[in-house]
Amino acid sequence: MTLTKIGDGLTRPERETIIRTSDGDNGWEIYTASPTMARRLAKLCKSMGIELQPEGHWGVRAYLPKGAVKLTKRSAISDAERERRTARLAAARAARKAASVGSAADA
Repeated sequence: MTLTKIGDGLTRPERETIIRTSDGDNGWEIYTASPTMARRLAKLCKSMGIELQPEGHWGVRAYLPKGAVKLTKRSAISDAERERRTARLAAARAARKAASVGSAADA
């Protein structure tokens, strides 16, 4: 199935993602008309051997086992920790860029 047509012709508010379950279900039903979420869902489904099902003209649907979805509260970090992580990421990106430029010059 191609994901290139997901959400075409829909406005941003119409490109919804719905995650549904009930106490009587053994898993999660996920529907999306969002291209970004469709790509993420496709990647998750591929890693689990689950097939995405086309839904209408704009969306896809998948049924995932209960253990595949976890709802958690995002952990709060201090401004100092956020700055430290940002600096570490910037340094890693700069090092990777320098290594790729160096290897291109060696070729």
